[in-house]
Amino acid sequence: MALAYGDRYAADQFVAQVPADLRPCHLVAAGGVAGVATEMHAKLIGPTEIEPIGLLADHNGIVNLLACAPYANLPVLSAPRQRPRVIAVLGTLMNSGKSTVMSCAINGLMRAGKDRMHYLDAGAAEAIDLTDFGYATTFKLNFEAIRALSVYMVDTLGAYNDIVVVESTLIERSLTRSKPGLL
Repeated sequence: MALAYGDRYAADQFVAQVPADLRPCHLVAAGGVAGVATEMHAKLIGPTEIEPIGLLADHNGIVNLLACAPYANLPVLSAPRQRPRVIAVLGTLMNSGKSTVMSCAINGLMRAGKDRMHYLDAGAAEAIDLTDFGYATTFKLNFEAIRALSVYMVDTLGAYNDIVVVESTLIERSLTRSKPGLL
């Protein structure tokens, strides 16, 4: 199986970091994120152990998610002339109900006549996530990178849609501990 290495912070699952080498590590997210689990929720049995056998490469060298992403996370030079309405669904932890609220909001908007799997099933015209922009997780990204990613995602969806519904987990240890007033 092909996985993406990534740092991970999921309070009800695992805290993990990218290993420095190809040592045995763990599957720390069902979406295919590999890392060394350093902490886990007390209710879990443990992470799935994996043994990497190599890194994917092409003629340019080692392949990473950012190089393969359909959308590049380019710097935002200027705002589009007109942005769509944005509904932000924010939470402080994983499993705080953000995805459920997003699905209900999308379903309601579609029923009102406004024109990835779960969200498309709810009626969204298009669904993207951070992996489409080259990131396995946002854990340990600095504020500027997270902001640029968020703006670029809204602008990408806003080019073809009237309303954009976004989901984000606001509280991550590295961001809130280093700059508590930033959010």
